[in-house]
Amino acid sequence: MKKRFWLSAIAACGISLSALGANNSEAAFNATIKHLDMGGETLYYQNASGLHELVNNTIPKIVTIATQDMPESAEKSAIINGVNSLIKLINISAFKASGLSSKEIAPGLYDLKLFTLLDRSQKSILFQPVTAAKPLAWRNLPADTVLAFAGKIDLGYVWQMIYQEMLNNPDPMIKMFAAQIEPLKQSGIDVNAMLNSIRGELKFTVSASDMQSYAISVIIPDADGAVSAFMKRQLPPPQGNKLTIPTPVGNVDITYLRGKIKAILKSAAYTPVAGKLGYLPEFKAFSRFAPPKGNGYLVVSGTTGLLNNIIRNLPEEAKVLQSMLSNIKPVAVLSVWHDTADGCKGEVFSTFSIPQLQQSGAFFAPYAAILLPALNSARDRDRTAVCINNLKQFGVAAMIYANDHQGILPANIGQVALDRKVTEDIIMLLPKVDLNKLTTPATTPLAICDRATHTEKSVCILYADGHVTSLPVAEDDDEEDIVKMLIRQNNLPQNIADIMIKAVDSDE
Repeated sequence: MKKRFWLSAIAACGISLSALGANNSEAAFNATIKHLDMGGETLYYQNASGLHELVNNTIPKIVTIATQDMPESAEKSAIINGVNSLIKLINISAFKASGLSSKEIAPGLYDLKLFTLLDRSQKSILFQPVTAAKPLAWRNLPADTVLAFAGKIDLGYVWQMIYQEMLNNPDPMIKMFAAQIEPLKQSGIDVNAMLNSIRGELKFTVSASDMQSYAISVIIPDADGAVSAFMKRQLPPPQGNKLTIPTPVGNVDITYLRGKIKAILKSAAYTPVAGKLGYLPEFKAFSRFAPPKGNGYLVVSGTTGLLNNIIRNLPEEAKVLQSMLSNIKPVAVLSVWHDTADGCKGEVFSTFSIPQLQQSGAFFAPYAAILLPALNSARDRDRTAVCINNLKQFGVAAMIYANDHQGILPANIGQVALDRKVTEDIIMLLPKVDLNKLTTPATTPLAICDRATHTEKSVCILYADGHVTSLPVAEDDDEEDIVKMLIRQNNLPQNIADIMIKAVDSDE
């Protein structure tokens, strides 16, 4: 322990001496380092002089070089003035220094401390004034939480800085954009009121026990009720303050509460898990050291159960994934941060350290090279399976329709009684064609899948006899290229070819 401390102390002295080369670096170093651990395995400090040079000088020069060949125009002026305004709003001069340290505080448990030194007398869109606010607690999150974020936001503060900068900008295009805000108010869209109302606690939580059982919850602050009022005008709730919006992945339940809006998306299979996050073994260990509350928190929990469930859905890659999983400890990360008078302080508690993370990068690189193509392959197989199933359902419905209409196929997909989720990705190739007159139904395409929602390497085809196949195609082939290829390969008659080309063109 003594050896580690003196090594860290020597490193800190070296950093301190190098930092003295910049103006006022010694004071910035002392103000930053007091928030970090000196006796850990990692200690890092950097003053912001290099960042100041990059943002204030280098970026404007890059923009000037990038636009020097452009003719003088309103667009060129807007680009240059827009970048200058953004630099002004960021006000990088308000950032003085930053540092981090990493220390093992218990066997297999690490504390990463971070601190950013700020000049809070200056304004920046990247941080807000310190205000007395109710601290946020993380321990009572649901036990099946895999991702959670909470923090204080004040979009009105940020928006007013941006709006004033637009009004004062010398560029006429930027001024014109700002001038549109007031007329919008006359049409019922009060941008200023809505953005000023978004101040308070923002929360985002994802809970999941497996790939099919999940829930996503978002709480947006609406201090003055302006956002709720606007949303109610656009989407009036059928009763009270509750509204349900259907989506492809499930229903979103929206509740308008006093001072906030809550939205929840749950999968059909979701069942809440009993218990609280703070009582799980890995997070219970964090509780001994971590602040129970702060101005905000971030929680990441990757359990082995969830990873095993993913593996079960990828049987062909199971051996590779199991090998990786055997070398991975359950991921548990808790970050709690506090606004201070001179900056922002955060503590990150995790089951791995910075050196371990750096060393594991080289170890897992070969696995990643194997895993990523495998995951892409699994995703493509899943999309292909869904597409084949949808085409088969459409084929059955189309045959039933033709049987009831003397062999004539429907004029469009909407005439068959199927869920839109089944038909929205299908392009029908033979509308209003008489099935009885097709001489080669086994080689005559009836429909194909829309490539915009399918894999880039293949396309699924429904033939007039009801069978479905998947055909490899080039990534840059569009639907018309594919249909022309099918016409050539199957030697289809000209009248059928013309109908198919017209059908693809009209779908676009």
